[in-house]
Amino acid sequence: MKYRRRWGASYDYLGGLEERPGALVRPLLREEPLRGVVSLSAWARAPLDRPRVYLLAGRQVLYAGDRPGSHACCWDTRRLPPGPHTPRLVVADREGRPMREVTRRVRVAPDVNL
Repeated sequence: MKYRRRWGASYDYLGGLEERPGALVRPLLREEPLRGVVSLSAWARAPLDRPRVYLLAGRQVLYAGDRPGSHACCWDTRRLPPGPHTPRLVVADREGRPMREVTRRVRVAPDVNL
């Protein structure tokens, strides 16, 4: 099963919806159970034309980019031990200094397809 989630926080967020036509975007909830491959997306506004946007899970960089608009990636939670995990959204300036960081604690559920 593939999920898409978003992360709501004022002007920056990870985003998502289930991968089917007509589904609505909704926030990634705290302690939300996730399993399988999860699609994450972010939209970040900053005083720069092209802020650097990073989506991170532990030491893994899920996405890094500085293009305008939304940013998207997939997170394969099947490779993680079940339990709590804390993905992060980091918006940085041109020199890589963080301007904003948002975290969400989620719970990786065991993949039932194993």
